[in-house]
Amino acid sequence: MLNNQKGFLLLESLLVLAIAASLLFIPPLLSRDVISATEGELFKQQLESSVTATQNYAVLSGKMTKIELSKQNKHIKFSLLDNPSHSFNHRLIFPESVSALSTTKVFHFLGGSGNIRELDSMAFTIDGKRAVFKFQMGSGRYEWE
Repeated sequence: MLNNQKGFLLLESLLVLAIAASLLFIPPLLSRDVISATEGELFKQQLESSVTATQNYAVLSGKMTKIELSKQNKHIKFSLLDNPSHSFNHRLIFPESVSALSTTKVFHFLGGSGNIRELDSMAFTIDGKRAVFKFQMGSGRYEWE
């Protein structure tokens, strides 16, 4: 009597299962890179926006503002010097893919003028690459290197 039954062997079933499992692990690996790159770009945009807002507030309100970079605390603090409880005061927390290269830096915007002067800078490592944010206090100019 001949056995003409057709079907998957155990080895074939395990091979199909291994291929399916490997296809399931590819998207999370790729999405980590995308998430990290997105966090870095979002950090850059938030930093630009916060520096601009801090400068604008100083110029328009006539009150002195401060930006304080803290590598140890992994944040940048934006604040009004004369009103520490104001809703403008906030912190920009570094995402996991970002770290500061300098320990601590403090920048002040003078009320009314914004104190135009030479370019100041903050250096970071974003996704393993060096990025320097240069800005000119008072003029609103900034650039990334």
